[in-house]
Amino acid sequence: MPRIYRRGLIPVTIGIDIASSYVVARAADTEWQAAEITGATVALMLGTRINPLWMLVTGGAIGGLGLL
Repeated sequence: MPRIYRRGLIPVTIGIDIASSYVVARAADTEWQAAEITGATVALMLGTRINPLWMLVTGGAIGGLGLL
């Protein structure tokens, strides 16, 4: 794929990713605890280089154990 196409698609891809994340967070955050976990996950993703899959696994474990 030519370089100009890749460079043009990067903003579109980022926009779609942010929009879909927003929609999922709005649907999932029905309680303040869930919103707090979402905020902590966003902060970790922006502030560290931890693989996001670990955050997904941690959130799934918290929900699966009934802690949320």
